[in-house]
Amino acid sequence: MNFIPHYMREDHKQWTKEFLKDVLQDNPFTVYAITDNQAVAYVDGKTKFIGGTPEIFGRNEI
Repeated sequence: MNFIPHYMREDHKQWTKEFLKDVLQDNPFTVYAITDNQAVAYVDGKTKFIGGTPEIFGRNEI
């Protein structure tokens, strides 16, 4: 899995949703952007997002 940490944090203002959507539009992998109030858990072969649903970028082809 591919992640962008610290999404929407004050010191990462340049990484807006529009910017990431444009930059990652042709990325064949799914990229999950998670905030500092979210976490990812991988338990028994399953991925769970804690603290809300992450923003998803890329084409999700692979």
